[in-house]
Amino acid sequence: MDYTVALSVIDDLLTRPFPDDEIEDDFSGDQSGPGYHLLDLARTETCYSDDDWELKEADNRAYEADLAGLQAKLRARWGEGELLTLWDGNAAVSPPVQTAGYSTSLRKVADWVGSVHIWRVGQRWVTAFVGQADKELFIQLRVAVGLTSDLP
Repeated sequence: MDYTVALSVIDDLLTRPFPDDEIEDDFSGDQSGPGYHLLDLARTETCYSDDDWELKEADNRAYEADLAGLQAKLRARWGEGELLTLWDGNAAVSPPVQTAGYSTSLRKVADWVGSVHIWRVGQRWVTAFVGQADKELFIQLRVAVGLTSDLP
Protein backbone atom coordinates (compact mmCIF):
# COMPACT_ATOMS: atom_id res chain seq x y z
CA MET A 1 0.00 0.00 0.00
CA ASP A 2 1.19 3.47 -0.80
CA TYR A 3 0.63 5.23 2.54
CA THR A 4 1.38 8.66 1.06
CA VAL A 5 -1.57 8.25 -1.32
CA ALA A 6 -3.81 6.85 1.43
CA LEU A 7 -3.00 9.76 3.76
CA SER A 8 -3.62 12.22 0.94
CA VAL A 9 -7.07 10.69 0.37
CA ILE A 10 -7.81 10.94 4.09
CA ASP A 11 -6.67 14.57 4.17
CA ASP A 12 -8.97 15.31 1.24
CA LEU A 13 -11.94 13.63 2.94
CA LEU A 14 -11.34 15.60 6.13
CA THR A 15 -11.84 18.86 4.23
CA ARG A 16 -14.22 17.77 1.46
CA PRO A 17 -17.73 19.16 1.90
CA PHE A 18 -20.47 16.65 2.62
CA PRO A 19 -23.20 16.53 -0.03
CA ASP A 20 -26.79 17.39 0.82
CA ASP A 21 -28.04 14.10 -0.64
CA GLU A 22 -26.74 10.53 -0.62
CA ILE A 23 -24.41 9.72 -3.51
CA GLU A 24 -23.18 6.20 -4.31
CA ASP A 25 -20.88 5.19 -7.12
CA ASP A 26 -22.30 1.89 -8.36
CA PHE A 27 -18.95 0.76 -9.72
CA SER A 28 -16.64 1.55 -6.79
CA GLY A 29 -19.15 1.44 -3.95
CA ASP A 30 -17.90 4.80 -2.69
CA GLN A 31 -20.58 6.67 -0.78
CA SER A 32 -21.08 10.18 0.50
CA GLY A 33 -24.01 11.81 2.17
CA PRO A 34 -24.98 14.39 4.74
CA GLY A 35 -22.26 14.08 7.39
CA TYR A 36 -20.14 11.28 5.92
CA HIS A 37 -17.80 9.92 3.25
CA LEU A 38 -17.04 6.20 2.87
CA LEU A 39 -14.71 4.90 0.18
CA ASP A 40 -12.20 2.23 -0.74
CA LEU A 41 -8.49 2.80 -0.38
CA ALA A 42 -7.91 -0.63 -1.90
CA ARG A 43 -9.79 -3.78 -2.81
CA THR A 44 -8.89 -7.18 -4.09
CA GLU A 45 -9.36 -7.92 -7.74
CA THR A 46 -10.96 -11.26 -6.91
CA CYS A 47 -14.41 -12.33 -5.89
CA TYR A 48 -14.23 -15.58 -3.90
CA SER A 49 -15.95 -18.94 -4.10
CA ASP A 50 -16.14 -21.43 -1.26
CA ASP A 51 -13.12 -23.20 -2.78
CA ASP A 52 -10.93 -20.08 -2.58
CA TRP A 53 -10.54 -19.97 1.21
CA GLU A 54 -6.71 -20.13 1.11
CA LEU A 55 -6.52 -17.23 -1.35
CA LYS A 56 -9.14 -15.32 0.60
CA GLU A 57 -7.25 -15.80 3.88
CA ALA A 58 -3.97 -14.71 2.28
CA ASP A 59 -5.62 -11.61 0.80
CA ASN A 60 -7.29 -10.81 4.12
CA ARG A 61 -3.95 -11.08 5.98
CA ALA A 62 -2.33 -8.75 3.43
CA TYR A 63 -5.10 -6.17 3.81
CA GLU A 64 -4.99 -6.41 7.61
CA ALA A 65 -1.23 -5.75 7.42
CA ASP A 66 -1.88 -2.70 5.22
CA LEU A 67 -4.50 -1.53 7.73
CA ALA A 68 -2.04 -1.93 10.62
CA GLY A 69 0.53 0.14 8.73
CA LEU A 70 -2.02 2.84 7.95
CA GLN A 71 -3.20 2.94 11.56
CA ALA A 72 0.43 3.40 12.66
CA LYS A 73 0.63 6.45 10.36
CA LEU A 74 -2.64 7.80 11.78
CA ARG A 75 -1.38 7.29 15.35
CA ALA A 76 1.81 9.18 14.46
CA ARG A 77 -0.33 12.10 13.26
CA TRP A 78 -3.12 12.22 15.82
CA GLY A 79 -2.19 10.04 18.79
CA GLU A 80 -3.73 6.79 19.93
CA GLY A 81 -7.31 7.62 18.99
CA GLU A 82 -10.08 5.56 20.55
CA LEU A 83 -11.83 2.25 20.08
CA LEU A 84 -15.47 2.57 19.10
CA THR A 85 -17.61 -0.54 19.49
CA LEU A 86 -20.58 -0.34 17.14
CA TRP A 87 -22.20 -3.68 17.91
CA ASP A 88 -21.56 -6.82 19.91
CA GLY A 89 -21.77 -10.14 18.09
CA ASN A 90 -22.64 -11.87 21.37
CA ALA A 91 -25.60 -9.61 22.16
CA ALA A 92 -29.14 -10.95 22.23
CA VAL A 93 -30.24 -8.55 19.48
CA SER A 94 -28.94 -8.30 15.92
CA PRO A 95 -26.45 -5.61 14.82
CA PRO A 96 -29.10 -3.57 12.94
CA VAL A 97 -31.15 -3.33 16.14
CA GLN A 98 -28.06 -2.36 18.15
CA THR A 99 -27.16 0.43 15.71
CA ALA A 100 -30.66 1.76 14.97
CA GLY A 101 -30.09 4.96 16.95
CA TYR A 102 -26.76 5.79 15.31
CA SER A 103 -26.15 8.40 12.65
CA THR A 104 -26.07 7.30 9.02
CA SER A 105 -22.26 7.53 9.02
CA LEU A 106 -21.91 5.07 11.89
CA ARG A 107 -24.58 2.70 10.56
CA LYS A 108 -22.72 2.58 7.22
CA VAL A 109 -19.50 1.57 9.02
CA ALA A 110 -21.42 -0.90 11.22
CA ASP A 111 -22.61 -2.67 8.06
CA TRP A 112 -18.96 -3.72 7.65
CA VAL A 113 -17.44 -4.15 11.12
CA GLY A 114 -18.45 -4.31 14.77
CA SER A 115 -15.73 -2.02 16.09
CA VAL A 116 -13.23 0.47 14.70
CA HIS A 117 -10.39 2.64 15.87
CA ILE A 118 -11.26 6.31 15.31
CA TRP A 119 -9.36 9.57 15.43
CA ARG A 120 -11.02 12.91 16.07
CA VAL A 121 -9.67 15.64 13.80
CA GLY A 122 -11.34 18.97 14.46
CA GLN A 123 -15.09 18.55 13.94
CA ARG A 124 -14.65 15.27 12.06
CA TRP A 125 -13.64 11.71 12.86
CA VAL A 126 -11.78 9.27 10.62
CA THR A 127 -11.41 5.50 10.64
CA ALA A 128 -10.04 2.81 8.37
CA PHE A 129 -11.05 -0.83 8.38
CA VAL A 130 -10.94 -4.05 6.38
CA GLY A 131 -14.24 -5.60 5.42
CA GLN A 132 -16.18 -7.60 2.93
CA ALA A 133 -19.76 -6.82 1.90
CA ASP A 134 -20.47 -10.54 1.48
CA LYS A 135 -18.31 -13.64 1.72
CA GLU A 136 -18.00 -14.01 -2.06
CA LEU A 137 -17.16 -10.38 -2.77
CA PHE A 138 -13.99 -8.30 -2.74
CA ILE A 139 -11.99 -7.72 0.41
CA GLN A 140 -11.81 -3.97 0.85
CA LEU A 141 -9.68 -1.56 2.84
CA ARG A 142 -12.07 1.30 3.47
CA VAL A 143 -11.89 4.72 5.04
CA ALA A 144 -14.78 6.62 6.59
CA VAL A 145 -15.05 10.22 7.73
CA GLY A 146 -17.95 11.67 9.67
CA LEU A 147 -18.88 14.43 12.09
CA THR A 148 -17.72 14.16 15.70
CA SER A 149 -21.17 15.35 16.76
CA ASP A 150 -22.52 12.01 15.45
CA LEU A 151 -20.37 9.91 17.79
CA PRO A 152 -22.07 8.25 20.77
